[in-house]
Amino acid sequence: MVGVTLVTAFQAEIKTNFVSQIVMTIVPLTTLNALVILIATITTLYYFVFTIPKMHKGKWGTVAAIGRYMIMIAMGASFGNTVVTRMKLLIGQLLFLLSDWLGIIA
Repeated sequence: MVGVTLVTAFQAEIKTNFVSQIVMTIVPLTTLNALVILIATITTLYYFVFTIPKMHKGKWGTVAAIGRYMIMIAMGASFGNTVVTRMKLLIGQLLFLLSDWLGIIA
């Protein structure tokens, strides 16, 4: 019973979380944004899957380089979003302290 339940749960997990994300990445190619996401996904997967040094040279090295740059852009955007969010929280707390609590700012 445990084995049957485990296999059923595993199949449902794979279908809902893995296959549906792949389908949603590939299917709607109606906008430029969708095309950029598809290219970024393919080049990033190429960079991670083919980690053999000779695969990162020549014409396929360009694909790996694009994948590496896409990863850098995504990480930079994520870091920038974190910094901006923290600054927003800091400014909100400072405004509360200086205006509502201390009454320094009118």
